[in-house]
Amino acid sequence: MRRVPPYFAQIGLSREQKDSIYQVVAKHQSRIEELKKELAEANTKMVEECEALLDEAQKKSLEGRRRSAADAAKARASAKPAKAKDDKKTD
Repeated sequence: MRRVPPYFAQIGLSREQKDSIYQVVAKHQSRIEELKKELAEANTKMVEECEALLDEAQKKSLEGRRRSAADAAKARASAKPAKAKDDKKTD
């Protein structure tokens, strides 16, 4: 997807400027993706190491909290489209 960085689209770029910015973004995108992957891997390893320090009761409690948070996120996500549909009905 060709996009300019945040707020750039709001400052009246010329077509030439946009094309140049797209080239700059493309040049850096693969490295950015590599770094994101490394960061995700490091974060996963950190959480695994932290979890290894917990006793069984703490692990179960943590899992329950994660499950509750995931259920709440699903409920919020499913409520948003329904609300949008309800808003359109009143228009």
